[in-house]
Amino acid sequence: MSMPRHMENKDWGQNLTVRDLNLREAKFLSTKTTCAEAVAEIQKGCTSFPVRDESGKVVGVLTSVNLMTRIGKAQVEMGDSIMRAVVRDIRNVSLTVSLNELTRILARNRFVLVSEKYMVTIDDVINKMCPPKPKVVSITKADTDAAQGSSSTSKFLLGAMLGATFAMGAMVAFQKISKQ
Repeated sequence: MSMPRHMENKDWGQNLTVRDLNLREAKFLSTKTTCAEAVAEIQKGCTSFPVRDESGKVVGVLTSVNLMTRIGKAQVEMGDSIMRAVVRDIRNVSLTVSLNELTRILARNRFVLVSEKYMVTIDDVINKMCPPKPKVVSITKADTDAAQGSSSTSKFLLGAMLGATFAMGAMVAFQKISKQ
């Protein structure tokens, strides 16, 4: 009777760590932040904020969903501290955690704090797995011919398009070089 073979684990992300993600510093709120101030931050486009107390210790996270639910149910008022809407459970991981493990953590948590400095979501992992393709701008001979016989505005726009195309190519090349 032969022994069963050990199946090799080929899961994505075993050879990558959190450090390999495009990390952005988290925007922290203070326990003294009011609900009105938090709403103003949410309106700027961010929906989750780690929260620190006066000593700098992370005490939880404020999400737009939690805050809006509390405001909608009249459990907090705009002048109140955000602390009644803060979720006290926030997962913190280090830069050395494999992306394989981070994916498992994010399956149970909407976001994690990395080294008490960066906020990471499943979107960050998806962008690493399947990087968004750069937009390609193509200029045809017909475009250049049309611009040569037209107004200075058209010539300016064509020049701007050519410049943008060059800049995009240079940016992609720089990203490739910086990852090596």
